[in-house]
Amino acid sequence: MGKSLGWHGVRLGYAATAPRRAAGLRAQLPFWNINGLAAFILKNMTRFKREYFASFAEVAADRIYMTERLAAVPGVNIYPSKANFLFVELPDSMSGRQLRDRLLENYGLMVRECSNKIGSTEQYLRLAVQGKAAVNSLVKALRCELQHFAFSQPSCKSQQRHRSAHGIDFALIDQDWVRTIVGGEKTAARSESERCTGIRLYRKATALAIKGGKLCRQNQQELK
Repeated sequence: MGKSLGWHGVRLGYAATAPRRAAGLRAQLPFWNINGLAAFILKNMTRFKREYFASFAEVAADRIYMTERLAAVPGVNIYPSKANFLFVELPDSMSGRQLRDRLLENYGLMVRECSNKIGSTEQYLRLAVQGKAAVNSLVKALRCELQHFAFSQPSCKSQQRHRSAHGIDFALIDQDWVRTIVGGEKTAARSESERCTGIRLYRKATALAIKGGKLCRQNQQELK
């Protein structure tokens, strides 16, 4: 459920299985099997049933668009997906780690390279499904970087730099906040982003973490 909400770090989910197996799983659960934030979100899920179920259709449409756009990038292989992310294979000559770093540094885009996944290498990326504007920015950046790796030409700088605050996967952050609950109050947002009811808090928390990490590195440099 955490991923379908766009809030991966919540680690909130459930299992549907036969009674015997369910009893076995339940017997293995720790006493505190979910944290307080996850419990709060689960308690309030019923208030957003309409948005939650409507988000499935929106994500499916976004996934189709994203798949078609990425498939048009030469050298990139897109694996079929029914989830809210895509598994992408890069050309053998391209370093996934270098591409990840360049996309973040030059375009403000975060992607997840999968070298630490069993059976995978850095030639594979996991990209969270996004809206059209974010996908178009990613496709443009990928075309430039593929050209850079192939011909060793200077990297194309994006015309507009975007701040990215998504802990994993591909993300491009804008101001289309989703409907969520903050301090017990509802915050309205544009319907285009309502498919991720928890992402506003996630973005803020991650942005603060990134800012804190930069300050920490600055302090370390000053101490040196």
